[in-house]
Amino acid sequence: MNRGIYSIDKPRGFALSTPVSILVRQLVSFAGCGIIGASAHYTTLLVAVEVLHLNPLLASSIGFAIGALVNYYFNRTYTFRSSVPHIHGLPKFATVAVIGMFFNTSIMSLAISHLSVHYIIAQICATGCVFLWNFSGHRFWTFAHTEKHKNNTKWLSK
Repeated sequence: MNRGIYSIDKPRGFALSTPVSILVRQLVSFAGCGIIGASAHYTTLLVAVEVLHLNPLLASSIGFAIGALVNYYFNRTYTFRSSVPHIHGLPKFATVAVIGMFFNTSIMSLAISHLSVHYIIAQICATGCVFLWNFSGHRFWTFAHTEKHKNNTKWLSK
């Protein structure tokens, strides 16, 4: 019996996975993977500003890009368990990430230049603000699992 893309066969006595429970699992997993990506981002930011004496906005953008690459791997593999080919998933991921980088840089610029906030505090605020954009973009577009996608890529395997 086909229960749809959100069903997971479980032993009797357990509730079937619902779209809401899958969404919550993905959100928690996205946050966990995000901690790993943010660690790469913040490490790059700190080294670039404190050791290499780069401008915090430039350093944050470089760190964001490195964190995004880390996040692509972990979220594709663990959060969304995606089998979407890289040729389709990576450009979508990059599009969402570039928009997220724009938000990140805008928030950092506003906080540092206009509000005189320390760059680390500005980055923490930016990270929090960009989190929901990134999750939504990747959940509902980059890694959206649909039968339509599977049917449209069958010709690639021929």
